[in-house]
Amino acid sequence: MSTVELAPGLRIARLVNGLWQIADRERSGQKVDPREASKAMLPYVAAGLTTFDMADHYGSAEEIVGA
Repeated sequence: MSTVELAPGLRIARLVNGLWQIADRERSGQKVDPREASKAMLPYVAAGLTTFDMADHYGSAEEIVGA
């Protein structure tokens, strides 16, 4: 995966994966298991997709990335 330098010493993947899907699931009443969701992200990381977009209104996205 190609990267882009945002600042000296700070490189991110050129492709950013948004985590808004988590918020949509939680808003519809579906439970999201943080450990299962973080495991589901591992193939993305293995492929070099290491940059994830999240916001405070994306539900538990930050907890899942930190799980």
